[in-house]
Amino acid sequence: MTKYVYKRLKDIPDDVFEKISKQLYAYSVGLIIVDNLTSEMMQIGSGIFVEINNKKGILSAKHVTNKITEHKDKNLGLLLYENILT
Repeated sequence: MTKYVYKRLKDIPDDVFEKISKQLYAYSVGLIIVDNLTSEMMQIGSGIFVEINNKKGILSAKHVTNKITEHKDKNLGLLLYENILT
């Protein structure tokens, strides 16, 4: 059985927090809604690229997916961060 260890963010040493942040950033993506008529863009949240059981996707929070559903008549776009492709 997997044992989980929980720590408050403020209790994580700075060097460890920095390493975790860099790893997550490498797989992070911004999610944007683009209005079909005006081309106006609105960032609605973010997610991370994941692969589970050989299926690739973007994992995000429920409030973000709710916003996607609310704007289903518009286009969903991805905002790739600088080092995502390196």
